[in-house]
Amino acid sequence: MGTVRHYKNDGSAVDETGLFGYSKGARSIFLDSDTGNATFGIQGNGQILIKPDSGTITGGNYKEPEKNDKGEITKAGSGMKIDLKEPSIRFGSENFYVTKEGNLYAQNNGQIAGWKIGEVALTKGKVGMSSDNETEKGNENKAFWAGAGASTKNDAPFSVDFNGNVVMLHAQIGKNNENDVIIDKGRIYTENLQVKENGKIKTYNHGSYDDNTPGFYVGPRGISLGEWFKVNNEGELIAQKGYIGNTTNGFLINKNAICSKGKEEGSGKGNNPAKNGNVGIRLTKSYISLGPNA
Repeated sequence: MGTVRHYKNDGSAVDETGLFGYSKGARSIFLDSDTGNATFGIQGNGQILIKPDSGTITGGNYKEPEKNDKGEITKAGSGMKIDLKEPSIRFGSENFYVTKEGNLYAQNNGQIAGWKIGEVALTKGKVGMSSDNETEKGNENKAFWAGAGASTKNDAPFSVDFNGNVVMLHAQIGKNNENDVIIDKGRIYTENLQVKENGKIKTYNHGSYDDNTPGFYVGPRGISLGEWFKVNNEGELIAQKGYIGNTTNGFLINKNAICSKGKEEGSGKGNNPAKNGNVGIRLTKSYISLGPNA
């Protein structure tokens, strides 16, 4: 312990008082009694600097990067700085730092619990997310995807692009009850539905076009609602009730007949079961009724 005159690189001299340690003629330890600063290690060989007044621990090679007026790095920095007062952790290169608010910034390559850090993406196996919204090969780039690697994310069975379009091959809305909606091997976009071969959207208990249970099916064979409404892929319609035209002057689909309003049912009397005294028309498999007396 004592006072040592130290010469800087510019030739100027400064007297330093404190505890000194040397290894092979090179200073390896210095505890400054005036400031409380501490230096461990030989300069240029993994040196550590501790400065209580600023609350920092830095590497001997720590340098902040040089930047232009736009804040762009013109010359890379080096080393690492830990600020215990702020607190923060920062690489001189600025490829990694943690702010006093706890925000983490990491650039280029690296991993977080197996997640690979890329310049614009975070990936792990066949799952990933990206901040790159540039169009790729005629397709909107993916913001999120699952089921494919980063190089084949446009073919992933599930993905969301930057326009909000969702691609999925199978999904279930609900949890195994009769009101669930199941999307099977189809694509749902923001404004329209495109169904792949064998794709369908259905409620949980209405699994096919031929089902007569409550619920619905939309798929390659057509549309099916409950028991009495179906439209197949050739345009054939099956309906028990409804209107052709409007609800005021249109024709009614009434069980096994088509009729105008007021001719929903025949009287069932005599030899003419269609007669009911109302003006209009009624067509069935068995007869045609026109006007009030027929």
